Amino acid sequence: MARPQILVASPTPVFPADDGGRLHTVRHLEPLADAVDYHLLAMVTPDERAAWDTAAHDAFFTSVAVVDRPRTMPELDAAEAWRHFWFHARTRLPLISVSYYSPEAVQAARAIVAIHNIDLIEVLNTHMAFVHRFVPDVPAVLISQNIEGDLHPFWAGDRSIPARAMWKALGMLSRRATRNTELGNALGFADRLYITPADAARAGSPKGVLPITAPIDRLERTFSPDRLNLMTLGSFDWPPNAEGVRWLLADVWPLVTAPQARLNIVGANPPPDVVGAAGERVTVHGYVDDAAAWRRQADALLVPLLSGGGARVKVVEALGAGLPVITTRKGAEGLSLVDGKTALIADGAVSFAAAIDRLAGSIQRRRQLSGLGHELASQKHSAAAAASIKKATYERVLGRELDLP
Repeated sequence: MARPQILVASPTPVFPADDGGRLHTVRHLEPLADAVDYHLLAMVTPDERAAWDTAAHDAFFTSVAVVDRPRTMPELDAAEAWRHFWFHARTRLPLISVSYYSPEAVQAARAIVAIHNIDLIEVLNTHMAFVHRFVPDVPAVLISQNIEGDLHPFWAGDRSIPARAMWKALGMLSRRATRNTELGNALGFADRLYITPADAARAGSPKGVLPITAPIDRLERTFSPDRLNLMTLGSFDWPPNAEGVRWLLADVWPLVTAPQARLNIVGANPPPDVVGAAGERVTVHGYVDDAAAWRRQADALLVPLLSGGGARVKVVEALGAGLPVITTRKGAEGLSLVDGKTALIADGAVSFAAAIDRLAGSIQRRRQLSGLGHELASQKHSAAAAASIKKATYERVLGRELDLP
């Protein structure tokens, strides 16, 4: 029997897999790459196009199409923004913070479907839902990394104060369309997969949980009472990451009393105020090529998230590496973390700083968090578990079994 032909519609390049979203994508596609032929339609910015990894994409995908990503709402003038919004309202498309809709993308998707006899479209993130809206005859699966309707839009506050009320109203309508797509399945996806059971339950998709996976490293960690190397990890292009680090620097870090604590801030495009916070005990590193190397050097990962949705790839990766985690309840969402056992969970600046000081004062606590967190990752976030779920989803939608090597 011929291998299924699957079009992957992505809002970004897939390689390099150097952030949480791309890592999640590669890890759930890779296990079935020997059973299906993947084709890619990716949206790119000029910088992403210039840095495009042709060899990596061509080695993984049977065919690749790349189109320019449309401008964001803040980049449009008022007339363009109105036309943009009303088009989405008329076609019942989610607008979110960026609409990735473009005629070129629709044309490319239709061409790929026709040329390669595509059996299924895998839509990565609600940003790309428009592909299924305009190519409705091919069954599609939505892979959701967040309930985007809970998060967006971020563009309302970028307008002048007199116009802010108008943009807030448009944002509410946009959020409603997004939720109708994600939770109400207004665009008629054949299946929808979410990274947390809570998100899947909200969407009425009881089988639709695709957990984050992470490499499970051997435990060879050593901890010293004289050292506490802390790190945060995450691109500052994602507003919740910037918000959380600013809170950590302004409200939490001044309360940390452990003299051995050092903070390393890792992530692309740190804003000037974060860069300016560097000092004797705080280092801002910006983008790094190998986040795994930084995890090996660290004694704990701090995830000071105050907003956002879904589950955090960086938390699962830390658990898989045996790296203790201190996070907020928001940062722990979607994961089976137990405070004091598999992570330290603290809300509020005083509690978060106290958690850091407790970790600094106890080697035993670090070892316990390392061991139990590693055990949790091994049990619930293995590549085999994700592969089994994706295989069952494909078979359910395609109506036939996959022949795995």
